[in-house]
Amino acid sequence: MTKTRALALVPCATSLLLLAPSSAVADEDKGQTIGTKVDQAWTGYKGEENELELELVSANGERVTRRMRGRVREHGRDEQATITIVWPADQKDTRLLTWSHRDKEDDQWLYLPSIKRVKRISARGRTGSFVGSEFSYEDLVNVWWVDKFKYKYLRDQKVGPRDTWVVERVPRDPESGYSKQQVWIDKEYLTALRIDFYDRKGSLFKTGNFKSFKKYGNKWRADRIDMDNRQTGKKSSVIWKVRSLGKTFTDSDFSADTLGD
Repeated sequence: MTKTRALALVPCATSLLLLAPSSAVADEDKGQTIGTKVDQAWTGYKGEENELELELVSANGERVTRRMRGRVREHGRDEQATITIVWPADQKDTRLLTWSHRDKEDDQWLYLPSIKRVKRISARGRTGSFVGSEFSYEDLVNVWWVDKFKYKYLRDQKVGPRDTWVVERVPRDPESGYSKQQVWIDKEYLTALRIDFYDRKGSLFKTGNFKSFKKYGNKWRADRIDMDNRQTGKKSSVIWKVRSLGKTFTDSDFSADTLGD
């Protein structure tokens, strides 16, 4: 290569180096914008009451079903939720209370009727399984708030007939069980069609597929979530059987002091 040609390449290489950080910032800005759209689409429902089924499938195909009822409400900038198992009898009245916070660590309590005791779930404990399912306690806090993650736009992609944005989001919680998540966000529904969860080592851990979308007022919701553990072969599904938005509740409905009542 001649000296003249080599010198000519220098500005080109320098331009690429200058453009790379700008492109990365643009992808982060676009990712945060998409995350904000999802956040805004989720909020404003006031309160929700529902009846659900939780189906657990072992690696060899054995199935166990649990029936639950739930309540969730917006409370200022926070969100509060309860899940109560109503069947089978040996787990009846097991209750999980979650206070999701935008600006600080989330709070969760689990009431176990077998020992009549309320257990506070620690930050590290949120990586644990909820009643033996492939859903962790961390999956049951509000996962749609833009404040919870650092977003990066990856690409546009068709998923069947649906148009999606694919984003990478990294949890801001240092105790999270996930190093990152890759999320396919439907451009119309403004919520996830799929989430790939990566463990702390960076390996693909599990995949959540969101299905059976229905519009409640002006809010799209997935009435089924299938969670597949990609490392063990186990699966769990949550199916909403009854769902009502716009509900009003009292503070006592979401109190840790009355969780065992």
